[in-house]
Amino acid sequence: MIDDPEVSVRILPGAPRAEPSPISRPGGPGYLAVERAVRAVYPDTLVGPGLLVGATDSRFYADLAEDTYRFMPLRFGSGAAYRAHCIDERVRVGNVADAVRFYAQLIREADRD
Repeated sequence: MIDDPEVSVRILPGAPRAEPSPISRPGGPGYLAVERAVRAVYPDTLVGPGLLVGATDSRFYADLAEDTYRFMPLRFGSGAAYRAHCIDERVRVGNVADAVRFYAQLIREADRD
């Protein structure tokens, strides 16, 4: 809150929308393709829907797709959340290889339906 009468706040034209993105179905075909790809590449991983509270580019696809899933197939170690979008943000080389395997598998899974 700004408690200063000299300061005014307004939303600029073209600013990102203030409303949240629509909820995507956890049982929809896209979700199921992601789930199958995760299980194929990361077999010991628990798969479940979650909540992402940050704004992502997915908001630009809300009118184009029935469901939009925000998912990054990377494993992060301790402290990674504090480095996100910072000067020392990084991904381990092995994680990049797994991510490539995941996306290749996701394409195959999406083609199944």
